[in-house]
Amino acid sequence: YDSPALVTRVFRGTAWQHTMTVRASGVVLPGVTNLTWRWALLQGDEKLVNIRPLGTGGQMAEISVAYHVPQFPGAANSEIKSSRVDIGVFAHNGTYPSAPAMISFYFLANEQREYDSDNRIVSVEYGGAGSGYVDPMLSYRRQWRDVYKYDAKGRVCGWQRSRGSIEDSFTAHGMLVETWDELGRARTARAVRYLPRSAGEPGSLPDLVQVGDNKTFTYTYLGDDDFIGHPVADNR
Repeated sequence: YDSPALVTRVFRGTAWQHTMTVRASGVVLPGVTNLTWRWALLQGDEKLVNIRPLGTGGQMAEISVAYHVPQFPGAANSEIKSSRVDIGVFAHNGTYPSAPAMISFYFLANEQREYDSDNRIVSVEYGGAGSGYVDPMLSYRRQWRDVYKYDAKGRVCGWQRSRGSIEDSFTAHGMLVETWDELGRARTARAVRYLPRSAGEPGSLPDLVQVGDNKTFTYTYLGDDDFIGHPVADNR
């Protein structure tokens, strides 16, 4: 969501850190000149947020925010938990500062992520015992855990998904592995779709479910050390 006074982002994906460049503007203050700008972290862990002002007067800033475990102590009251990092930008006319415009990052409490010492994703558990409520307009509930696999070069080459007693393997392209080659790599795989479905009980929240697609692929590889491969559609 973007507005003149607020930019909000949901921290999605599995990357450890997201970076964006933001430019402040005083166009809503006609006749006001010589503004200077100050960027400040209002809520969040200062060790996980970097704000680098750019240009004359600091009108632009590069903002890098690393993953925060949701439900951390709020800035105003540590007993109230929050899942949002807030950054404010203040305009100053030489006499008075303005109220802040806000840049906010929201972290999903219905997923539990684990990263290694190199900030690579290890696993994501969705809908686990420690999960919190998230508005379904932002993220559907899911009932599985993904554990990521890496090749010798440190690249994600797939993940293992646990859904109750069901174990599925996925390629780096997000396809469900159906058969394997002699090196333990995907030989054939199937595309999957994710659809929201309700349990049917009145007032129940929908879950995101995994559904197999009719599109299948055969994997080709550049050599024995290639564990990512290239999917070729079977039904072209």
